[in-house]
Amino acid sequence: MLTIENILLLLLLAAVSSLLVALFKQKVPQPVILIILGVFAAVAGMHVSLQPDMFMFVFLPPLLFADSFRMPLREFAELRGPILFLAFGLVVLSTLVCGYAIHWIVPELGLPICFTLAAALSPTDTVAVSSLIEGRKVPNRLLQILSGEALFNDASGLVCFRFAMADALTGEFSYRQAFGTFLTVRL
Repeated sequence: MLTIENILLLLLLAAVSSLLVALFKQKVPQPVILIILGVFAAVAGMHVSLQPDMFMFVFLPPLLFADSFRMPLREFAELRGPILFLAFGLVVLSTLVCGYAIHWIVPELGLPICFTLAAALSPTDTVAVSSLIEGRKVPNRLLQILSGEALFNDASGLVCFRFAMADALTGEFSYRQAFGTFLTVRL
């Protein structure tokens, strides 16, 4: 199947899921409906393969746009220090700590593989954080820091994942190239 057909098919499934959510009047969460539609599509013999770069260019930008649209620019400029520290510093730190912890728990796995797994798990889930604070009185400053951090933590997690995966596959790691990529993502 061509990539254009894959994209159109996935957009059709997303549209059908939105219609089903409206039909069930928000009683069934949309991710559950998407999973059920995916199972039905797989049982029907549908196979959709996506290149990782395709995901980065087709699906990630609309998600980031929705988050960035809600983030006020003035507050982002004022809070850029804590936001960037959380998005980059804590993602890298949690990747390192979790990578070593996974290696300690399962020593048969190589350290690069452990870092790859940790990098996949290190960025916080924006939806989970927003659902935890929904309906609670949270200071506005904290909400804006979390919203800004959500814009960048996926990018820093993807950079960590990319370099950990490259190290796992090739056995080579370049601190200079990784740092340069982090600076590029930050700017």
